Order: sequence, then structure tokens, then C-alpha cells
Amino acid sequence: MKKGKRRRGNETNKFMEDRISQMPDEILVSILSLLTMKEAAWTSILSRRWKNMWTFITSSLEFDWSAVVLKLELLDVARKNFVRWVNRVLESHQALIINEFRVGFDLDGINSKCDIDRWINFALGKGVKRLELNLASFWGNSPEGRYAFPSHSLNVSSFNSLTSLSLTYVDVEVSGDMSLQ
Repeated sequence: MKKGKRRRGNETNKFMEDRISQMPDEILVSILSLLTMKEAAWTSILSRRWKNMWTFITSSLEFDWSAVVLKLELLDVARKNFVRWVNRVLESHQALIINEFRVGFDLDGINSKCDIDRWINFALGKGVKRLELNLASFWGNSPEGRYAFPSHSLNVSSFNSLTSLSLTYVDVEVSGDMSLQ
């Protein structure tokens, strides 16, 4: 049987045409917002145009530390790498708003209060609707290891867009002259 030659004319180009990349950026960002942050970031390898498209997603930014931990002897290194990764993603993020911001992180053995404060301020500054912080330790929680929610973030205007707040292993101190109503 004779093998057919591949045509290189217009007929072949019709099948090879990339129609999704011809869509406006707003539609592409809407599509990417339906994916997880990790899946959306993977699209950055498609072309120069797609390289930073994921940084405009508005749906959800989720950072789950438990997915990073592989070897117990490298825990401190993994914690530091996780914090650096979250910081890099937030520095790259360009959308004006985000719907959901979730962080699951084991605080043991690392002083990350400044970083977590920055993450919270980032989310509140983006008008987050759902904020979830789960800072429980894998090895059992001790009172001295608890994270204290930054008191400077506790003003009513910071929470205008917030519809859901979930805090695990987080202390919140509200002064007597302040109300979160």
C-alpha cells in the first residue's frame, strides 16, 4: 500500500490553526479562572502570549503546603521553599480582585509571621470574598506556635468584600474599642 504524502498547503493549515489563541485576553482569563492555579500556570509554556496570562486569574489562589511535603528530613527546607513560592506567585499576580484565597501551612520551625501578614494584606487588598487560613501543625499544636492575625488588618473596611472567613490555629485579638460587626 502506498503511503500518502502530507500536504503543506492551506488544507493542512486549517487543521493546525490555533483558534483559542485568537480569542481576546478577557475570555482567555475567564477560561483560565476555571482551572486550578497550578493548571492555569502550566499554560504559560504555550507561547509568549500565554506566559503571564495566568497571573490575571480572579477565581482562586490556593496554596496547600501538604502537597509539597515529601521527606521529613527536609521539612525546614520545604517550608522555606513553600514561603518563597507563595511570595513569588503573589508578586506576579496582576488581577485587581480575587474570589478566594486559601493557605494551608504548617508553622512549626519557621518564623513566617511577616510573610503570612503580607499574604493576608494581599488578599484583603484584592477584595477577597473567601479567605481561609489553616496554619495547624502536622505534629500537634502548641500555644506558642499559634499565628496572631495582624491587628492592623482588623478594620471594617478591610472586610467589606469578605463573605466567608475560616481561621484554623489562628489567634484573633480584638480590642475593647473595636467591633467586627
